[in-house]
Amino acid sequence: MTGPDALGLPDGAAPRFESLQTVRDGLRDVGYLADESISGVVYLADRLSKPVLVEGPAGTGKTQLAKSVADLTGSRLIRLQCYEGLDESKALYEWNYRKQLLRIQAGEHGKGELEGPSWKELEEDIFSEDFLLTRPLLEAIRATEPVVLLVDEVDRVELETEALLLEILSEYQVSIPELGTVRAAQLPMVFLTSNNTRELSEALKRRCLYLHIDYPDLDREREIVRANCARPPRCPRRSTGRARSCCSACRPSTPPAPKRRCTSC
Repeated sequence: MTGPDALGLPDGAAPRFESLQTVRDGLRDVGYLADESISGVVYLADRLSKPVLVEGPAGTGKTQLAKSVADLTGSRLIRLQCYEGLDESKALYEWNYRKQLLRIQAGEHGKGELEGPSWKELEEDIFSEDFLLTRPLLEAIRATEPVVLLVDEVDRVELETEALLLEILSEYQVSIPELGTVRAAQLPMVFLTSNNTRELSEALKRRCLYLHIDYPDLDREREIVRANCARPPRCPRRSTGRARSCCSACRPSTPPAPKRRCTSC
């Protein structure tokens, strides 16, 4: 990896995947059955260094896709679980106030006025790396090793936090007033998942490659069961059909996900 490009972003590393078929076969090897659309978007995300917005109903394997890509590439998975009320201090960084207070108390003047550090020296000390608590977004930006960043259920956050995500995904850098600008040493693969509980902003959608994952059809569901079943010999075609007919009669609220082990076979 060389220096940053004209836009201030680090140069892209060597491609993780040689071809679209490499992606599909690799995901299958780690237990995720990807179709052409899934493997195609993952391949393009690697080549274009763009985030992937994965939308679809709950239980269709959106989160598992990011985990499987991390397993396939040997990358560290960093996950930001979104929820209502998520703010910058939980997503990006915050200062360790308790440790800072202890440091201030330990540095107070003793018997004489000239003893102990000055306030300027103390301020420089307490706003240093030792007192910084990194959260998932900053951790992914500062990482020097290959990283897959998963922003799970991004549709649960408020518009302010969504704007923060957009800013980080645009420039892959964070400005910390006390420390300066922290720029990414390498571009992580980023996956954002959404259950469509609310409409995301057009700006965020334009920043990402789009992928929709729906419930599997009968043939694909049968393939998923066979690939992930604990005891495949006891999962014949007719048993899968009967199980689906029974589930249809019961009208389940959440059909099986692509990555769900069959433990009752």
